[in-house]
Formats: sequence, structure tokens, C-alpha cells
Amino acid sequence: MFRRWTMITALMVSLMTMFWGCGKNSPTLARIGNRFTITEDDFKEVAAVFQKADTPEEKLENLNNRLNDMIDTKIILLSAYDAGYDQDSTVLAAKKSTQAQNCLTQLFQLEIVNKFIPESELRDMYAKSGKALVVRQILISVAPNSDSIEVVLQKKIAEDIMEKLKNGENFEFLANRYSNDRRTAVRGGLMDTLHYTMAGDPIQEAAFSMKKGRISDIIEDNAGFHILKLENVKKLEQPPYKEMRPKLKSKIQRSKNEAIGTAAQEYWDNLKEEKHVAWQEDNMDSLLGIMRPWNSSLKDSLIGGLDGLPESMKSMPLVIHDNGPVTVLDFRNWMSTITGDQDRIRGGVRNRRALEYYLNNLMMSQLLSEIAEKKGLHKHPDVVKNVHRVMESKMVQFFIEREIYGTIEPTDQELGQYYEANLADKYTPAPRLRVQEIVVDNEPMAYQIIAWAQAGQDFQKLHDKHSIKPNKDKNKGIVIIRNKRSNLFACADTLAENEIGGPIILSDTRYSVIKLLMHEDLPPDPLDKILYRVRNDLINETKRTKKEAWLAEHRQDYTISVNNALLQKIADSL
Repeated sequence: MFRRWTMITALMVSLMTMFWGCGKNSPTLARIGNRFTITEDDFKEVAAVFQKADTPEEKLENLNNRLNDMIDTKIILLSAYDAGYDQDSTVLAAKKSTQAQNCLTQLFQLEIVNKFIPESELRDMYAKSGKALVVRQILISVAPNSDSIEVVLQKKIAEDIMEKLKNGENFEFLANRYSNDRRTAVRGGLMDTLHYTMAGDPIQEAAFSMKKGRISDIIEDNAGFHILKLENVKKLEQPPYKEMRPKLKSKIQRSKNEAIGTAAQEYWDNLKEEKHVAWQEDNMDSLLGIMRPWNSSLKDSLIGGLDGLPESMKSMPLVIHDNGPVTVLDFRNWMSTITGDQDRIRGGVRNRRALEYYLNNLMMSQLLSEIAEKKGLHKHPDVVKNVHRVMESKMVQFFIEREIYGTIEPTDQELGQYYEANLADKYTPAPRLRVQEIVVDNEPMAYQIIAWAQAGQDFQKLHDKHSIKPNKDKNKGIVIIRNKRSNLFACADTLAENEIGGPIILSDTRYSVIKLLMHEDLPPDPLDKILYRVRNDLINETKRTKKEAWLAEHRQDYTISVNNALLQKIADSL
């Protein structure tokens, strides 16, 4: 049960990242006609994960491209509404399914999670997350599997140190002398800057509960006995509490997963008892006997077999509870739903344990959905918001597939023409380049090696003397380069045999000088060996061309305005 609810929660989180929302109080960034707007909040959800840029100009260009993608999506959505896709049966089914899943998510939060994560704990974590601490520590370590006598002896050492501190002895001196964490001991016990990352960690809990200048009590954890001193507190900038709350709750929930899982199972067990759930074992065995010859790992085989059963068999109850029976037909419909578009059912339904697993999930969905409906969770703002987002995303998806792409079936002639046109760029393997490489840790040395090599010094001897590459003696620096995207390939592909190239920047502290030993061109892949790949490439390019043409035509139907000053402000803030 907990796994099922957890999967639903993950789905909800993923849906929250989509950009079909509407920020009521957020400034308008773009307007499409008089029907749709894109707000600053809408855009920031997308802009927060944009690719890094080297310059402010590139950053603004990246954001502008993302904004145009959102505008294009809104234009397609407008056409989907005009074509009645909001009433499409597939869209409505997705809408119904999303509402049910989101209602269960809210029920899980309401009945289980919220009882483990009070609001006070969330606010406390928010306050602690806004600080960075400068802390010193003294660690008296306890080795794993130490006996009780060893633990007592080590604790006595910590208690003696604590007594010295109470008598006014210097913390840094004692840390340097007694602490078993030598990395911090040599710095007077100074730890790396401490951030609050995990609720329940005894070191963090103690440190973030202290006042500046104070010394902690003895803290015991798996490493041993710690004594802390809080040197300084730095305030950090962070988003408002309302914005941070979901992330904080998710973090705390992960730390309490085991207890939450146990509570969820107890909740479900109590509900089954309350509803007087009774397994119809003879009927289950009868169904399993009929299903045995089928390949129940394949969706089509299982669903097709169940569809072919007589009506009397389809109405046979597999489970009975106070709300009514769960029949073979209910089981068939559930299996069709939960497997979605997948062709396989993991593990199949070959024994009673597997059958009980799926029936249990079916009952869980039915009974918990009933509770969620009675509590009115379908009206919860997050549920309403996410259902609307999924509906519009499905509208866009299906409109593109049906109205813009349509049926694309390339002919053999079209495949051949596409293959020939892209033979060099797509379907000819990269040449095999064999080079000898010298790696050094500074650019001037790389230039010096190039000068020596071009003056006639032996490249092998230069390699043996100057290369810092690990295991350099194993292959004498000789490598085969096949990756077209690598800097090594880009340089080597321009060289004649025995020509020297570089310096090639590998990292901030690594530079490469190469000598091309061999350049071997490889033949193109034959069409009959890569026909599937060529077909997919042609179909994808056709889709891209059709979509670009459709958007170019329909963008003209709307007046599109963009608040460029606000876009620049967003770019500056990232």
C-alpha cells in the first residue's frame, strides 16, 4: 500500500513541474491574443532548470527560446480547445485518472503523512535551513563492534574533556590534543561549514539548537562521542516559506519513510477489517487454472483471454467486502488500466500471490477513492490545478499527433533518398584516429612540448619524461579516438599523419598535446542494416518540419506581446 501511495505522490510531484498553470498575482510575461497569458511564475518553473550559459547574452537567448516554446504550446492549446479536444474521450479518461490519483495523494497526506510532520517541524526546518554554522568539534571515536567496556572507556575520556572545558581550558587546544578526527583536530576542531540537511541527525540537531559561543553536551552517534562549540552563525538567503514548504516536507518525509510506511499499512489493514474483506479462494484458484496456459506477462494475452471468458465467469466474485464484490471483469478492467500502454505485465499473474497483489491494489483504489470522495478531496486546490494541467497537456499531445503530424509512412523511395542525402553526416561512422598523447598540468608547458616536437625532438621521449596521465607507461600514451564530440577528436581530425596538435584543454589543470599516428576512414553503414534507424530519423524530421510549418502559419492568427523588460529581469536574477 505504501509503495502504491508513494508512486502516486511521485506522479503528483512530476505533474507540478509542468507549465500549464496560472499565477493569479504574478506579472504577465507574455500574452497570446486575448485568451492566454504566461506569467512570471509560470515561466520561472521552466527557467529554473534552464541550461547554463557562458555570457548574459547567451542566458537571455536561452530564456527567450524557452519562452517561445511556451508560446508555441499555448497556440497549439488554443487550437485544441477550438477543435473540442477538452471533450475528447481519451483526454477525459486521462483527466479522470489524474483526479483519482491526486485524490489518493491528498488522502495519503491527510491521513498518514501529516500526522508525522506537524507544521511546527516544517517551520523549524525552514528556520534552520536559513543558517550556515561555523562549528568546532572534539570527537572521541568508538570503533565499530566495540564491546561495552570500550564504549564506557571512550565515554569517560569525553567526560574528562568536558570537565576541562567547564574549568575554562581552551577548546582549540583540547581538540588538537584529544580529538580522533585528525582532519579537524589540526585546525583546532574546525569543521567544514555546517548546513542543515537531515532532520534527526544528532550532530546537526545539537549544533542548530545552540547559541553562538556555547559548548554542547556530549553527543553520541555511530562514530563515537562528540563535543561541539558554535563559533559563528551566517544567515542565508532562501525563498519564502510557502515556496519552500513542499520541498521541506518531502525531505522530512523521506527521513520518516519507514514509520510512515508502517502507519500506511496499518491504516489499510484496519480498513480491510472494517469493510469485512473476504477472499474467495476457490474462485481465485479456478481463474488461475483457466489462465495457466496464457502468457499472463503479455498484456494483450491476459486481457484478450479475460475478454473471451463466458459472462458467468466474468461476473464471478474474487473478493467480497461491504461495498460489494470484486469480479473477474473488475480485475480485467483494472489490469488494463494499471498497465497503461505497456506491452508487458511484470512477473505476470501466475499464482495466487500475484493475483492477490493486483486485487489488493484494485480494492485499495476503490475503497480509498471512496473515502477521498467523501472528504471532498477532488475539490482540493492542488487536485484541481493538477487535473487541469494534465488535461491541457494531453490536449496538446493528442492535437499534435492527430492534427499536425497525422499519419507518416515513408515509402522505400523516400527512405533511400533520405539515406543518400544524409549519408556523410549521419550514417558514416567517425574515422578511426590513432594518436599519441602527452598530458601536462599547465598551458605554457604544453606549448613548450609542441615547440620541442616541431623542432624534431622524439615525441615518445617527450611523453615518457613529461606526461602526467595515469598509467602512461601502459600504452605509451597511444589512444584510439572515436568520440566525435570530444575535444581530442576535433583537433586530431584536422591533422595530417605525424602532425602535432594542441594544446587541447581537458580541464582547468589538464592540457593535452597529440601526434596523429593514423587516420582511417570507415565505410558508411549499409541501408539494409540501419533501415529502422533511417526510418525513425525521417519520421522525426518530418514531424519537426510539419510542426514548424503549422506554427509559422498559426502564429499569424494571434497578436503576441512579450514584456522584454521582465524577461531581462528574470535573466538577471538567475
